[in-house]
Amino acid sequence: MKRLLIISLFVLIAATSTFAQAPNKSQYGIEQYLKIRAASSPTFSPDGKRIAFLSNETGTNQIWVVPTTGGEPKQLTNYDDNVSFAKFSLADDLIIFGKANGGDENAQLFAINSDGSNVRQLTNDPNVRNNFGDWTHDGKRIFYTSNKRDRNYFDVYAMEVASGKDELILQQDGNNEVAAVSDDGKKIVVSRSGTE
Repeated sequence: MKRLLIISLFVLIAATSTFAQAPNKSQYGIEQYLKIRAASSPTFSPDGKRIAFLSNETGTNQIWVVPTTGGEPKQLTNYDDNVSFAKFSLADDLIIFGKANGGDENAQLFAINSDGSNVRQLTNDPNVRNNFGDWTHDGKRIFYTSNKRDRNYFDVYAMEVASGKDELILQQDGNNEVAAVSDDGKKIVVSRSGTE
């Protein structure tokens, strides 16, 4: 036991002196770490010629678009708040995205053209959280979940994007998510977490 204690103490002293003698190649402050930028959540345009993605290049996650052949990315949104997701339509140049207000995490759904024009808010209740599911293949409807009926549960809704008219298609006291949509938009797979 005494021998193990002496060996442990020797290793600790050797490690401490090694770190103390190691040259400090560079000092990094918090500013350098805050300047690290990232890109995430890529989504392809229906023709495969562009990619929309989220980047925090400006300090908050915003939507950018870049040609798949390369080139300079174009910033589409410029909000103080983070954009939480962006998803190209499967049929046209429309992108659905989500954004909360003031960090409240109650994401609202928006539509924007891939050139950055014609931003439309599709949901507008700051007390409600909306979670995007998926597009139909014809690009006419989206499926999403929302807790607008009861703040404790997420029901499933379908929305016609052109009109903004939505329809409750599954009411269930649970935490539901849209996992997949059939090509014709007539069937969806719902994932549910919880122990109810």
